Amino acid sequence: ALWGNLVSSLHWEHKGEGHTLDQTLFFSDFFSEVLFEQSPASMTVNSGIAAAGYKAKLNWRNFCFGADMTGYRAIPQHPHHLELHVDNHDMEVQYGLETDIWAEYTHEFQHNISLTAGLNASLFISPEREVFPALSPLVKLSWNGYRNGRLSLSYGLQTQYLFQVGISNIGLPMDFWFLVGNHSSPQSAHSATLNYRVDLFGGALALSMDAYYKYMYNQVEYKGDVFDMIMSKYDLDNYLLKGTGHNFGVNVMLHKQSGRFTGWISYSLGRALRAFDHPDYTGFYPANHERIHDLSAVASYDMDKWNFAGNFVVSSGRPFTAPEAFYITSGSIITKYGEHNACRLRPYIRLDVSVNRAFIKNEKMENGINLSVYNVLARKNEVMWRLHVSDDSYAYRPLSFFLVVMPSVSYYHKF
Repeated sequence: ALWGNLVSSLHWEHKGEGHTLDQTLFFSDFFSEVLFEQSPASMTVNSGIAAAGYKAKLNWRNFCFGADMTGYRAIPQHPHHLELHVDNHDMEVQYGLETDIWAEYTHEFQHNISLTAGLNASLFISPEREVFPALSPLVKLSWNGYRNGRLSLSYGLQTQYLFQVGISNIGLPMDFWFLVGNHSSPQSAHSATLNYRVDLFGGALALSMDAYYKYMYNQVEYKGDVFDMIMSKYDLDNYLLKGTGHNFGVNVMLHKQSGRFTGWISYSLGRALRAFDHPDYTGFYPANHERIHDLSAVASYDMDKWNFAGNFVVSSGRPFTAPEAFYITSGSIITKYGEHNACRLRPYIRLDVSVNRAFIKNEKMENGINLSVYNVLARKNEVMWRLHVSDDSYAYRPLSFFLVVMPSVSYYHKF
């Protein structure tokens, strides 16, 4: 596999009497080329996403105004068979433009009550030059209560014009992006959140709790498999399931904010369910990315010019669709799948550790060396299940990262 990411930005902040203006120019580019070999065929799968734009935000008294403009260049998943007798289709390249203008106002009432109201107006021009406008309101009511506790209730309507889907759904290069247009209409979601946060022991610890619910339109799930792309003619729309979604759950986090030892521990319990507009998919199914349980802990210890840190994650395995049978006909293997997302990978467990040694550390700059080790426990976390063919036999089994433990050494400079 070959992939890479380039990110750059230029930020300017201006502080005046009673106002602050932030402006940012940014550019990012991600590209991927993955080689798959499955006897008797092989192929490369290309994809990529680039974004460039401008963001501005003005804070003035109780108001906050903003304007964003982003141009996209997306290459959806493009399988290219390496056999000479296969007729490959042309690579699809999408161009789109998104503009947003938004405003928020916060008003403080008596009895420690505050109200924030906002409105975002967006406009997206699709690769087919079709225009998609949207209005997204936001309302948040907060109360600063007993012993510095803060209770808030918020509602918002969000709209999104960029889709990320793929076989793994965990950020691997096999995931890809495409824009609103021929493949799908814009995503939108009604979102409601109840949050409570309180400082404990004089602010040394902070406890926050959330309960949320989202109802989403035009959700897209990818149902394809690497093996199917190799053995059949590829058409992106044949691999997409579309419908509505329900996300709901609770989050709890305990955060230590001061002292040499800092960090946080959080637990999330949630469901992400989808209902598809397809006669073969009735009822609700777990979303491809759903992890019902998720426990995370991050710790850091500062000692003069040394910093020691660790990150520990335990989460439920995400769902996947397992085949019921494989058939061999005319030298090709045909797959018959079972119920959508009825199986799950093993629980995901990972521990990372790192050490920083600073050579120079003051208010103006900091530089030093970082030593990190990814997946110290050497656990073979499953990425997906796939068909493995060897000579005249084949087996369906899990696939893990080819590098179990990954150490790295880097030099950093901050100024």
